[in-house]
Amino acid sequence: MNDLKTYDITLVCTDCDYTRILYHGLKNDFNISRIIIEKPADRVKLIRRRIKRLGLLTVIGQLIFQAGYVPFLRTVSKKKVRKILQALSLDISPLPGEKIIHVSSVNGEDFKNLIKDLQTDLVIVNGTRVISAGVLQLIKSPIINVHVGITPLYRGVHGAYWALVNKDKNNCGVTIHAIDSGIDTGGILKQENITPARNDNFITYPYLQFYKAILLVKAVIPDCLNKTLKFLPAPEGKSHLWYHPTIWQYWKYRLRGVK
Repeated sequence: MNDLKTYDITLVCTDCDYTRILYHGLKNDFNISRIIIEKPADRVKLIRRRIKRLGLLTVIGQLIFQAGYVPFLRTVSKKKVRKILQALSLDISPLPGEKIIHVSSVNGEDFKNLIKDLQTDLVIVNGTRVISAGVLQLIKSPIINVHVGITPLYRGVHGAYWALVNKDKNNCGVTIHAIDSGIDTGGILKQENITPARNDNFITYPYLQFYKAILLVKAVIPDCLNKTLKFLPAPEGKSHLWYHPTIWQYWKYRLRGVK
């Protein structure tokens, strides 16, 4: 086995606390040469697509929750988040500017032009749009994704939250998987559960998940680089794609004890 730091690793992501946790958790053990950051999606176009898929009433409820209640929840959760960061030694300091490359979209021409000529040994993805099949064909190295949910049962978003809503604590966790053109449908490489405390909530679950994610990614990287990947069987249950809760869904489950 070669020295793992001799390999070139590319992080493709959005700039958020979770990406920072991931980068800082890996940087001392692996050579992350560049951080390709995708710009946020056009909000109007995104909302229109959601309405076509989910219906107007559902999307209104989601927007009220995301724009109206989540900011409040973030504010009241700041102390708890700080405690988690300190207890688990998670670093959310800014990403190094000299390594950052901005692109419009992982499916945009700027990313395509960049990735097709890029000599990298591994691509790690976090928080981006779904990467199209055409773009995936341009990527010559292994490409893996960090997903905050147990796939395929909790594909989409807020996997830990929805598992708790379903009283499915055995599938409340995080997955590292290979990427295909589906939504969190690639082969499973590692999975592990989290155990939220009673005072954890919608905001704090992902921090617990990314602590686990760092450990899992560290375990997967050597297999990716040495081409010895082994896929795990999917957990039993029906594959399901989850979305943001509406404000009325959140309060329904909040009254049942899921924060």
